[in-house]
Amino acid sequence: MNIREELQTLVADALASLGIEHDGKVVIDYPADMSMGDFASPVALKIAKQRGENPRELAEQIQQEFNQEVVWLASTEVAGPGFINFTLSQSYWDSLRSDVLEHGDTWGTQQTLAGQIYLVEHSSPNMFKPFHVGHLVNNFIGASLNNIVTANGAQTHVVSFPSDVSPGIAKAVWGLLDMGLADDFTIEQVGEAYAHGSTQYQENEETKQAIDAINLALYRHEKGEAYTVYQRGLELSYQYFESITARLGSSFEQYFPESECEVAGKKIVHENIPGVFVESEGAIIFEGSKHGLFDNVFINSAGYGTYLCKDIGLLSKKFDAYNFQQSITVTDIEQKQHFQLVKKAAEQINPDWSDKSEYIQHGRLSLTSGKISSRDGGVPLAARLLDEVKDRVLDKMQDREISNRQDTAEAVAQSALKYAILKTAAGKNIVFDFEKDLSFEGTSGPYIQYAYVRAVNAVKQAENLSAPSAENTERQGVTPVLERMLVRYPDTVRRALEDYSPHHIAGYLYELAAEFNSWYAVTKIADADNPDMLANISLAKAVAQTLKNGLSILGIQTVDRM
Repeated sequence: MNIREELQTLVADALASLGIEHDGKVVIDYPADMSMGDFASPVALKIAKQRGENPRELAEQIQQEFNQEVVWLASTEVAGPGFINFTLSQSYWDSLRSDVLEHGDTWGTQQTLAGQIYLVEHSSPNMFKPFHVGHLVNNFIGASLNNIVTANGAQTHVVSFPSDVSPGIAKAVWGLLDMGLADDFTIEQVGEAYAHGSTQYQENEETKQAIDAINLALYRHEKGEAYTVYQRGLELSYQYFESITARLGSSFEQYFPESECEVAGKKIVHENIPGVFVESEGAIIFEGSKHGLFDNVFINSAGYGTYLCKDIGLLSKKFDAYNFQQSITVTDIEQKQHFQLVKKAAEQINPDWSDKSEYIQHGRLSLTSGKISSRDGGVPLAARLLDEVKDRVLDKMQDREISNRQDTAEAVAQSALKYAILKTAAGKNIVFDFEKDLSFEGTSGPYIQYAYVRAVNAVKQAENLSAPSAENTERQGVTPVLERMLVRYPDTVRRALEDYSPHHIAGYLYELAAEFNSWYAVTKIADADNPDMLANISLAKAVAQTLKNGLSILGIQTVDRM
């Protein structure tokens, strides 16, 4: 049963009985205070304002039309200036627990996007550079958005847009050659070679010319020692990318290399002169100023496509490769204006490219510890950060009896990092605090994982007890607030889709975990003398299932012991 839709129908029928016309949208929301009921509607406030009537009196008239007996509705009440509050019956809450357990891993999923196909692009790497903490943010948000879309019924294709030719890669190739690493090198050494090449490029004119020559040769696919090192490094970079993203729980269906997208983009730009693009001082630009943006170069005077050009080429390749209703690209907040230009230029070329493309920006991640370094420019490496967090988890677990210690520590470490990133609203900067975000208390991933462990273990403890008689499967006392929170989970999944932001789910899971821990502290779940024992067991199971499902959308694994 979709209780929100049932309530909307109930109110709509009451309005029809009163002969009141409305726009067909009956808002049903949650009251700020649960003591005021389980749901509330401001419909009387809106309609009374339009009709010039007293909203409370209108709310009372609407309430009087609820004269039919509804088994899932305990009571209604008019509150404040004209809100209609609804309190659901105990029979509904009993059926909700059963519904959660019956649906299991699919509990909370929606069919909002049923039949639609989404393309999700994230974690686009710079080849010849190790994954750094910024890539972690992009990966975690992109993977979670993909999970949110699928949880709302869509099919998805996950792709990546690697930078496979660039001046930075030329610096790394020169560095590998200069350091005597042409025949054998690791991804870490690639990072060191890039740092070496970048420094020498700034300080030595001869080196600068050599690197520029390598860059041109790579663009032209000219065979030679530099190109051989480049091919070896490119293969290593893809292997590394797939390895690190697999560790994070991600995989990719297709890559759209930047070099190929540049070729496609330049062709499109040239085909749209002068309709969309114009020549200016040897370059080809898009006059964004005509659209409230900035004029910017798509093909420079040397004939190379800029990132704007490459993104136009990427759009064409995406639309050629897949038939989809929406494309989601996860990007850094600093690229917001860049993608405004991309969308506006795309709109002039092919409106579908703009209408079906959404660019989601994320903030920057900073750490409360400066101990993690990269050796390739000061940006912390993803793997080193993960390992450092994992080591701290292992230290916390050293006195605990856990059989799969390494796997558990990895899951908890990723939970701490992922939750710290995903609890932050889209576009906001993120701070990872080694103490707070690894704590088993407060707004942290491990805290929610631990609530799950408690719920599962409480159910296991009750398995060997003699249960009360079957007629006591329904709750005898007052419905706990915890039970009433379960109904909010499917709406939270929908809201995360509406805002393209996982932070709604992260916040809900913390509130559910906190409420469970409060209930757990005062409730003996495994208690055969308690007439509510079976109801409490099913509630603990339902909470565990909801925590598991929500954490899964965030890309966080549950564990059995911590």
